[in-house]
Amino acid sequence: MIQRFFLVVFLSLGLSAAESNDPPRVTGGGTVKEVLWVRLDKEADVLKSLMAIIAEHKIQDGAVLNAVGNLSACKFHGVNRTMTEITEPLEILNLAGMIAGGQPHFHVIVSNKALGAVGGHLEEGCRVGAQIEVMLVRFKGPAMVRKAGKLGGALALQPK
Repeated sequence: MIQRFFLVVFLSLGLSAAESNDPPRVTGGGTVKEVLWVRLDKEADVLKSLMAIIAEHKIQDGAVLNAVGNLSACKFHGVNRTMTEITEPLEILNLAGMIAGGQPHFHVIVSNKALGAVGGHLEEGCRVGAQIEVMLVRFKGPAMVRKAGKLGGALALQPK
């Protein structure tokens, strides 16, 4: 049951082809090897902290499944690398993404009453408010990486 759940999460996080004409590619055989419950405290930089944990625990393939808590500031980019920086208190609605080849690709959705919900690709500069709790998992199975697609466009998730 838990493996099926993680397959659904893994697929929903972007296991599709880089070029829209290609059929979806699915790489199976992976399982969850370890779950790390992470607490980040006030003023920690979320991305830098998660990258340090990934390096310290030598996580090559894994995922952040979710996070709860609040931020004092957040920086993220959207399509075309349009950068957004918010310097006011925010609630984390979602923080999720994948780790392939030891490299994270995380997205964040945050909100407050004035802004509503906004988000994009997590950047350095998201600072923890009081604290956040993160569920980080390590996968066991086929090694994954992001490489340029056939036409050289965006990096595409694929077996190493």
